[in-house]
Amino acid sequence: MEFKINSDPETAFSYLRWLVNSLEWYRRNNYPADIFPEGQLLEEMQQSVQKGESEDIFTQKFFKQATAEFYNEDFFQKMHALIDSKIPCIAKICADFSKLEKNWGFKVFDTYQLDLTYGGSGGSYNPCKGKVILRMPKQPDFQQMATKNWERLIVHEMLHIGIEENIVKVFNLSQNEKERVVDLMTRYFTKDPYMQERGDKRMDAFVTEEAIVHNLVEAVQKGKKSLSQNNLIAQCQNRR
Repeated sequence: MEFKINSDPETAFSYLRWLVNSLEWYRRNNYPADIFPEGQLLEEMQQSVQKGESEDIFTQKFFKQATAEFYNEDFFQKMHALIDSKIPCIAKICADFSKLEKNWGFKVFDTYQLDLTYGGSGGSYNPCKGKVILRMPKQPDFQQMATKNWERLIVHEMLHIGIEENIVKVFNLSQNEKERVVDLMTRYFTKDPYMQERGDKRMDAFVTEEAIVHNLVEAVQKGKKSLSQNNLIAQCQNRR
């Protein structure tokens, strides 16, 4: 397993169009509204996306201005070096991913791309290309960012990638169900007890440590079936 960190301005900009297009999704799912501050540049980007303008046109219009406004070269270089220093620990944590791949089809990439981009603190992922997207804040504060648990964040996004095709899509997991499954997996691998509040805690009874290692597909299938039945019962009771 290898890692490639990309922190150049072109990589940072390449996700802006996707972020702008995803703003409503972030708001709908109660994620912090810190993609970047409201203003004329954001409004112009939203208008471009709404018009269906191509990625090339979007880049021609906004690359120079966005780079001048958001890209702090010194900060991005420091963050590149910081993330690079975490790679040995991350690789060690992820060494057992191959067992999950063999046991129940967890997706493992030979090389993971770690892309530094704009959009506030946090992470996301591209499951098709094995990309972990690490969002940097508009106001760079390296000392604050250095205290962040990057190992946990990156492993968390890699776990998202690993279950996207054969679990999330197959069983049509909701955002809260998906996040809880991945949080439980992250806790198992990193030994970090942190769990997001947004997750559906009803998955806990099914996503055990044994299930994570031996057959998470079957465990999530049972959990999803149980949750669906409980939701149906609740709906029927509410109609009485």
